[in-house]
Amino acid sequence: MDTGLELFKMVRETSNAFCADCGDPGPLWASWNLGVFLCVRCAAVHRKIGTHVSKVKSLQLDSWTPAQVHMSLSNNTQSRKIYEATLPDSFIRPQSDAGLEAFIRAKYEQRKFVRKSVEDKQPPDLPITCPSVNNETHHNGDLIDLNSLLNEPTHPNPATTSTSEFSSSIMALYKQSVPGESLF
Repeated sequence: MDTGLELFKMVRETSNAFCADCGDPGPLWASWNLGVFLCVRCAAVHRKIGTHVSKVKSLQLDSWTPAQVHMSLSNNTQSRKIYEATLPDSFIRPQSDAGLEAFIRAKYEQRKFVRKSVEDKQPPDLPITCPSVNNETHHNGDLIDLNSLLNEPTHPNPATTSTSEFSSSIMALYKQSVPGESLF
């Protein structure tokens, strides 16, 4: 696998043609553990925050392993739906360096704009169910109550999780969503 070619294919996609944080066109950096493409200015903020939150690499200057490329398979549009879920549509992205750093820290380090639960979008009187994620019931199509899953940590916070734990959790979620498939 030519990792450089894969990365440039991904960054040319419409959903990645802008920086995930400030919106500037043509990002040439990425946080591979967060799955976002970044401009040089926002990449500097991510580096300043630290590798316990964001693992930043240049698309042109750094070497990427196939595993890191696969961890970046998200796109900026999807990422914003998660990390900016509670921001109003009228939100104006900060332009000053200090404002941008505060926004990026709030977004990834403190996770202030992440929807706290699926219930935020569901009327309270509707039952919330989904296909079971364990292999035993996945194949027979049983439904389980999603509310019971909401109490279990399924998406680790990168600020409090080691890289290997975070990667293992992402891999486990991927394997649950696509039984029999592998990232590698």
